[in-house]
Amino acid sequence: MSMTAMRKQHILTVLSLALTMGCGGKGDDTASEAGGTSAGPPPGCSVAMAEAGEAQTFPLGARISLNGSESSWCDTFKDNEIEFTWSFERTPTDSSISDGSLSENRESTSVNPTFVPDVPGEYVLSLRVTDPATASDPDFVIITISSNDVPPLADCGDDVVGKVGLATTLNGHASSDPEGAGLEFTWGISSTPTCSSMSDGSIFDQGTPDPSIIPDCDGIYVLSLVVSDGLQWSDPDYCSVDARSDNAPPVAETGMGGSLPPCADNPFRLSGWESYDPDGDALTYSWSVVSTPVGADPEVYGFDDSTSVGPYFTWDKTGEWSFQLQVNDGVQTSPPDLVTYIIGGDGGNNSPTANAGGDQTVEVQGACGSSATCEACPE
Repeated sequence: MSMTAMRKQHILTVLSLALTMGCGGKGDDTASEAGGTSAGPPPGCSVAMAEAGEAQTFPLGARISLNGSESSWCDTFKDNEIEFTWSFERTPTDSSISDGSLSENRESTSVNPTFVPDVPGEYVLSLRVTDPATASDPDFVIITISSNDVPPLADCGDDVVGKVGLATTLNGHASSDPEGAGLEFTWGISSTPTCSSMSDGSIFDQGTPDPSIIPDCDGIYVLSLVVSDGLQWSDPDYCSVDARSDNAPPVAETGMGGSLPPCADNPFRLSGWESYDPDGDALTYSWSVVSTPVGADPEVYGFDDSTSVGPYFTWDKTGEWSFQLQVNDGVQTSPPDLVTYIIGGDGGNNSPTANAGGDQTVEVQGACGSSATCEACPE
């Protein structure tokens, strides 16, 4: 059926209901039946007029909120003297909905009562407004409930830039449901920087379209949003928070490393004293072993305190040992700095060998020539 035909059918339905209620010879007594008086409105005032709102279509399972706020009555009367009376004039054949299903604080006489349809189809409701002097004619609204629910769409908004230590708010208001149903929001943290300890429990105002997080360190935080229309959940949508701070990252320094003789101290000491923070913040230290010689036993080797600036390390095999140091200033963690020590094996330090060179012949001439004569030796 086309939309035009449906609208004509709705109009005919409403007119039929109105004619049915207007017949029976009691049209002049409407005000008295609804609690009004025959005196009519005060001078300068009009009779009360009911406005039940626009026709709407919702998926099965959605909570429907009616709206009588556009109704009018004489300004002479106080709001608490005005009575709203909602009634179901027609419901689908299989429905068990009744006037008692309308609820706002368990009352069906409020401006905005709600109800949850139990089967697909058309629900026709009437609204009458009564003030101390007059009662309105009924106004009707048609609520159409569809059984072919389409999943909602989640939209967690644009990627945003935040600041470490300050709240950053996300925006899920662009999420929607094709049938116009109200949405439930569920946010999650999909990934964080390695320096972060945040989780889904770190999200403030969970369940709303405007949650916020307070980043605990620099980096990219990826968040997800799924929404529900009461029947189906959407696919997740993802957005990110790029958290930055004015804090400069610290720098780890492990020294030069080098070779150690097999008789080196065991344990020997590592050095992180040259590490620093540009902002002068106090540092914490984290040492770890990156690589070991073949056959090294982790039950034997290790640090006396891996959080010390200069820990002692016990080794159990000669060969190449590599270590890593990272430092943290309370906000950011430095990139790792590596250092390698080579500890010599048995026989690696041989005794020195002296080498004086090959044999040589030296000719020496005397102080006098061959014509010189010598005195006779004493007898």
